[in-house]
Amino acid sequence: MVTSSSSSTSSATSSIVTRKDSAAWQGLAAILSGSAAGLTADACTHPIDTLRTRLQVQNRHTVGAYRGTWDAFVRTRLEGVRGFYRGFSVVATFTVPAHALYFFGYEAGKRYIMPNTPIDEKGVRTRAHAHMMAPRSLG
Repeated sequence: MVTSSSSSTSSATSSIVTRKDSAAWQGLAAILSGSAAGLTADACTHPIDTLRTRLQVQNRHTVGAYRGTWDAFVRTRLEGVRGFYRGFSVVATFTVPAHALYFFGYEAGKRYIMPNTPIDEKGVRTRAHAHMMAPRSLG
């Protein structure tokens, strides 16, 4: 009885490991992590990007022009958080699929360069080479 329960547990565990090691599972993980990473990065940098855009678009002769970065920050702060994140929905709409595809392509490129090689058997130089060449292997 003990051997039958341990063998069923063993087969269930091996099927979970097999699923997690499959290319489809790794692809889904790359897509989800790329989406989350891109959205997080853009959410952190968007306020700075908003200030930069406002400063670049203004004209010297524009009434109410910003006098510098600090002035732009103070005046945008008066609009609240919404002022700093104006236009973020457009950025998020395009950054999520872009980063998802980039991460997926990067991971696929690494698998293409080094198929069926466990991470323990990869040397530092081999891994570094795979990381540098992965984006190029896709086209």
